Formats: sequence, structure tokens, C-alpha cells
Amino acid sequence: MQQPHYLLIGETNKTRYLHIPELNPVEYLYYTLIDSGALGFQRIKDYKIYPHIGLWEINDDAAELSFHFFDHPRVTIYRKTDKNIPIKTVLFQELLARFPNANF
Repeated sequence: MQQPHYLLIGETNKTRYLHIPELNPVEYLYYTLIDSGALGFQRIKDYKIYPHIGLWEINDDAAELSFHFFDHPRVTIYRKTDKNIPIKTVLFQELLARFPNANF
């Protein structure tokens, strides 16, 4: 399998998995490793488009979650900067280190 050159990650998925790590430890670890740079990715851009009426923009960050979470989530773009880091291998090694008794 080829390594991806870019990742586009929506706030919806990332927030769900980072909020309660005990429920989804693999996904939590994946997003944590991406943000830390351990998987060879660098954050290059965050996009957030707020709703607007004409020229009047409405910052809805404090609004009820489902309003901005599903309608217009923040999207982060990551670029692969270190092509020598195999994602699956690093993720698996981290999982074994954190869960030594797990049966993968």
C-alpha cells in the first residue's frame, strides 16, 4: 500500500475520537500521532468557513455542537514530510507499547 501524500481530516471525526480515548484507543492514537508529527505529517492549513449573510459573518464556535459540527466543520490539511515513516508500522508499534497484553 502506498503512503498518502496528504491527509484531509474533518473536525467531526477527530473530535469524536479525541474526546473519549478509552472508547476508541486506536483512533485516538492515530489522530494523536498525526498531530505530534510522529507519522511524518505536518499540518499545513486549517479551513473553517463560518455561515454568513451578505458581508456579515457569524462566528458559531460557541453554538450548539451539531450546528457547526455537521454543517460546516473545520478541516485540517496535513502534508507528508517524511516519506520514510511507515504509518502502519509506527501505529502498530505504539499500540503494542501502550497495550502489551492486547491480542491484535
